[in-house]
Amino acid sequence: MRSLARTILALSALAVLALAPAPGLAQGCVDYENYIHYLGWGDMEGAVAMDVAVAEYDGGNWGALASGEAWLDFLGLSDSVDFGDDWFVELPGEAMDLFFHERALFVACGSGGLRIVKVINPYQGNPSIAVHGLSLPGVALGVWVDDGVAYVACGFGGVCVVDVDDIAHPVLLDQVNVYGYAEEVCFHDGLVCAAIGMDGLALFAPADPDDVMVIDTPGYAREVHAQGSRAFVADGANGMQIVDLTSLSLANAITLVSDDASDIPVLGLNVRDDRAYLACEEAGLVVVDIATPGGEAISGWIDTPGIAQGVAPWHSYVLVADGSRGIFVADVLNTASVPVTGNVVLPDPGVDVAAADGYVYVVGGFNGLRIFDADDLSPVASAPIPEESGSVLVAGDLALVGGDLMLRLFDVANPTAPQPLDSLALSCRPDGMAVDGGFAYLACDYAGLMVVDISDPENIFLDDSVWPNHFWSNAKDVVVDGGFIYLAQDAGPLMILSASTLNEVGLHWDTAGAVALAKVDDILYLAGTEEGLELVDVSNPVLPEHMWSHGMPGEEVGASAADVAAQASGTTRFAYLAYEWDGYGDLIVMNASEGQWDPLPYGSADAWDTVKAIALYGESVYMVASYNDGAGGLLQRAPAQCMPTAAPETPVPVLRLGGYPNPFNPATTLRFEQPALGRAALRVYDVSGRLVRTLIDGPLGAGGHTVVWDGRDDAGRPLATGVYLARLESAGRVETRKLTLLK
Repeated sequence: MRSLARTILALSALAVLALAPAPGLAQGCVDYENYIHYLGWGDMEGAVAMDVAVAEYDGGNWGALASGEAWLDFLGLSDSVDFGDDWFVELPGEAMDLFFHERALFVACGSGGLRIVKVINPYQGNPSIAVHGLSLPGVALGVWVDDGVAYVACGFGGVCVVDVDDIAHPVLLDQVNVYGYAEEVCFHDGLVCAAIGMDGLALFAPADPDDVMVIDTPGYAREVHAQGSRAFVADGANGMQIVDLTSLSLANAITLVSDDASDIPVLGLNVRDDRAYLACEEAGLVVVDIATPGGEAISGWIDTPGIAQGVAPWHSYVLVADGSRGIFVADVLNTASVPVTGNVVLPDPGVDVAAADGYVYVVGGFNGLRIFDADDLSPVASAPIPEESGSVLVAGDLALVGGDLMLRLFDVANPTAPQPLDSLALSCRPDGMAVDGGFAYLACDYAGLMVVDISDPENIFLDDSVWPNHFWSNAKDVVVDGGFIYLAQDAGPLMILSASTLNEVGLHWDTAGAVALAKVDDILYLAGTEEGLELVDVSNPVLPEHMWSHGMPGEEVGASAADVAAQASGTTRFAYLAYEWDGYGDLIVMNASEGQWDPLPYGSADAWDTVKAIALYGESVYMVASYNDGAGGLLQRAPAQCMPTAAPETPVPVLRLGGYPNPFNPATTLRFEQPALGRAALRVYDVSGRLVRTLIDGPLGAGGHTVVWDGRDDAGRPLATGVYLARLESAGRVETRKLTLLK
């Protein structure tokens, strides 16, 4: 999906600042789950998600999905983001926008006007559904309900005001001309705010509908939410425009502009407390901190699998209406993105990267071989290469560079002064390379597999070449381990050869093709041409076994895998998948641990432009990219996912069932285990992620502990009925449990 790392953030109408991570010292590994991260998505069959709304009552949650068609999809929700059994209801028009109010769902139904859906027993699997409503002038595109009145954005029909005190018999009270094409509407502090397309934002008081004020926004106003003294407008290609409702004028803006000067449209937004959530088309979900007027800033973002069009906060999560991919879910308890901790501009596109012994090696275009310090990315050496280079591998004191019809070797025993050794003319350009036992194995595109004797680095020669019987497409990458050669082709099965005879011993037909391979222990990780990421068990290389596969964001609109890396500790495994789409790319981290049969993307780090290759080394992952205009490239570093070093010998801290009783009134008791003397923090947040109570923050002895929470905030004020999140931080772990306060 489109990268935001090269986004421009406009903080005011006159001041524009560039967002770019500054080079710095290497940051240690992080837990990607502690940042804004993926939880999964629900592919609602036959639906194109345009908007999503969530109901939170009766001790449970359920949601609705507007598809732009003559039906609504309903879905059950749970803490585990299990969408449960869904059902649907037919409508007389196209479901365009949704609003829950007092246990009824109000639907802007396009040509079908306003429809009101009453659902009884939504959690029983056979709910009772009644649909009421009325036709309206124009096309119903947006709806908002407040105090028994529905305000409906009706395109050129303006804003229709409807009495919905009796939902079975709604009555049209007024039709207000807002001097534009009414796309969406909200009601706040006595004002109706309507997004009116090219004409901006219209404001009027229901008591005086003839006095309409129009504030022109620079783009196409699609959606509006208001809070406090500000209105937030999804203004299409001009990002989120912020209107000061006191002065009735444009204040600040958050605009998203890619490095090639193309705009990233904001199609939908939602506001809760101190955050605005933006649905940004192919850029996915963007979170904006709006706590300080005039200081609004992007706090994090994450790509979604499809085209983000609408958003709805749900507890500490955000649901995204994601086009043809249905519903996407992100955890936004912490809205920060995993940081990119450094970058280096390259004169030519970066194509491949390797890392070893404290140094990073980069090739691409006519860069030659460039070597950087792995800690601070400072350049330490370079070696010119006359031809265009495309692959690099470091094995001991040797660096192998595959170029256009050439393989070159360098002595890098002293990386600050690389020395050229021998070179070998080839009939191809190696895409992937591996070294084992004095031989280099080259995945040579249309020429198949080539084996080069490098036992004497100053006198290398072609030892053999292989075009196996089932090799019907280009060889893209190779791994050699345990006497076997694993060979990926871009449009065919994974091939397994004997390293001693070069004979074919196994095929993995479940793979339609792969562009890169990584092997850790007995697991092979494939960056697939169709599947995204695939894991294959090769404990018996003759009979490889498919474990699971998972797609990647944007694959339905042309995203493709570029490279893969992996790490493991016992049964804990993580895979790093680099992918690119339309000149942009990202790094996605997947939890591939044993027993994770429904693999989830675990988090992401935003890369710049077209990501080409990644290398995992120490506590960092290194990425190379090429500008989408081909004028240059980048070397970037992001923290790796932290891995366990050993199984814990003492119990890890957990919250016992989230406390008892639960639901509770007026108090609940939280129980947990502290494995050893150390610092612990136990805090309570509301569903928007706002801290409401700190129960423990300091040193704590080992053993069992109980804490009573009386349902009050830090100021001693009783909190309202609702769902709250207790979060325990102890011994390097974080546990979160849901608590329900009833009054």
